[in-house]
Amino acid sequence: MALPEIAEGISLPSEVRRALDDLLEIKSRTKELGLVPRSPLLDQWIHEELVCGRQFAANLQVGKLPVEACNTLFRRHVMAGRRSRAAHDL
Repeated sequence: MALPEIAEGISLPSEVRRALDDLLEIKSRTKELGLVPRSPLLDQWIHEELVCGRQFAANLQVGKLPVEACNTLFRRHVMAGRRSRAAHDL
């Protein structure tokens, strides 16, 4: 994962940025799957962001999808394709 590049595009609190930079420094000196101690600060920030994201998603106003209209449109195009292929085969 290109975490350093991804993190550059994210606005992070300075203490979270420092903790992330520290983690990346440690990980740069370990094996790919090397374990390092967890960061309580990063754990807390991740938890808070997940809660915020769930709250945001729960409050989205999502309307019911027009399934039958989509099915009708799909069938119309499928049937048009069949007629086109049948005419081509003649």
